[in-house]
Amino acid sequence: MKHTVCYLADDGDKNLHASQSELLASYTEKNYPSLLVNRIYADAFHRESSATGETYPDATKRLLQLFNRGMLVVNYTGHEVLLHGRQRIC
Repeated sequence: MKHTVCYLADDGDKNLHASQSELLASYTEKNYPSLLVNRIYADAFHRESSATGETYPDATKRLLQLFNRGMLVVNYTGHEVLLHGRQRIC
């Protein structure tokens, strides 16, 4: 998995971050065909709400799988940190 990259995008904003991330992912696929591109766009996952904020359990699971398999690069596009903010992937 040393040739794996992941594009991670924040939700909301009329898919602005997913669109921006998709441009980067598509560019990578076109120009670096030896890399395996993964996409985790928060808008594409089920969001669960609680008193402490929102989480994306399936997105979290996928991201951790990629980390555990030795993902080379993760690129985050968004304005709220999905790791520590009210909306969390991890």
